[in-house]
Amino acid sequence: MQRDRPPARGRNQSSQPGVCPRCLGNADAALGCLRQALGECLAVGAVPNTLGVLVGVAGVRAQAGQHEQAAELPGLALSHPASDAAVERDVEPLLAALRGALPASELEAALERGESLVLEEVVAEISEKVVP
Repeated sequence: MQRDRPPARGRNQSSQPGVCPRCLGNADAALGCLRQALGECLAVGAVPNTLGVLVGVAGVRAQAGQHEQAAELPGLALSHPASDAAVERDVEPLLAALRGALPASELEAALERGESLVLEEVVAEISEKVVP
């Protein structure tokens, strides 16, 4: 029996980076896939992929109405030394949505808070949470 796994970066055909298409609209299923992907990416040292998955977690949080929490993760992803063009591309639609959901000052403050986050600590925190 094959386990369900999120698609590898670059193969995701959904509009939300890091989330397998069948999980869209189901925050619990999406977060489960994302948690698994976070652990696997970090375990093998695929830091840019880990950052991309964090963008997916941020998308789930934004869809759940947790806009400020969602905005912190792109701050981390974009400021991390391993961030690349794929991470930047994945972040853009999320930032556009967050600009419509948060006042500019709140979005900027959340992004700045994200810049000071530690990747491994954030991954551990997300892996322990039960809700997005």
